[in-house]
Amino acid sequence: MNESNSQQGGMVKYKRSRFNATFSENNLYSQAHYWFAPQENGTYRVGLTKFAARMLGELVEFGFEVKSEAKMSEGDIIGWLEGFKAASDIYSFIEGTFCGENKSLVEQPELLHARPHRDGWLYEVCFDDSEKAKLLSVHEYTAFLDDLIDKMTGEEG
Repeated sequence: MNESNSQQGGMVKYKRSRFNATFSENNLYSQAHYWFAPQENGTYRVGLTKFAARMLGELVEFGFEVKSEAKMSEGDIIGWLEGFKAASDIYSFIEGTFCGENKSLVEQPELLHARPHRDGWLYEVCFDDSEKAKLLSVHEYTAFLDDLIDKMTGEEG
């Protein structure tokens, strides 16, 4: 088993089997492989982790079924993604307010795959601090990835 996790300047470098990525300690994560990056204005940018982007493949198109300032409930379908390898609905993982999509991603869909943890974010959301408990810290997320990758590769103990 090839694995390592190391920290460097608020970033966690992750490697397991043939997958490697760098995750921010400042972000929160979902078990559905989305990251939530806090912004100075109190919103969170939401994007796919490198793991999810890899499973999706190159982004073909995406869209949202909600408008800015729309209320979202946990489990709501708020949009959709289509990649070369897969298509998926985009679900809300928290109660909050949709604050808009990433206009740069509309013009440059390759950003989702090329820079999933930076410029490839999907949308912004505002939510109450109590909703944070539904999300994972970087260390909880990497432990979740360890288990998932071990199951996928048949290396579980």
